[in-house]
Amino acid sequence: MSRDVSPNERVTRLHLDPALDSGMAPAIENPYEERQAFLLERIIKNVDLLNESLQEMNRSVAAINNHNQEITIVAEMWNGYHRNVEFNLQNMDAHLQPSASQAGPAKD
Repeated sequence: MSRDVSPNERVTRLHLDPALDSGMAPAIENPYEERQAFLLERIIKNVDLLNESLQEMNRSVAAINNHNQEITIVAEMWNGYHRNVEFNLQNMDAHLQPSASQAGPAKD
């Protein structure tokens, strides 16, 4: 019982599965394809999670750097204050020592 196939139906069948018209067995599917697709899906999901974590870490590091910048400014101001105090104390000592030497030796 052979059935006549219209040219449109034949073209459709050829595009769907060329093995049907050639008399060959259907193509063998990759037995690992499902496992590979699953693994790729997991990899993509993990890379997305990693990317989100890295973005959060970058935001945290930026906030820490901003906070540290304020501390650095205060530390620089404190160092400047400390240098000024040392300079003024040395100048006061220098001014006090000559006047002490001019007064003469202390008498007991």
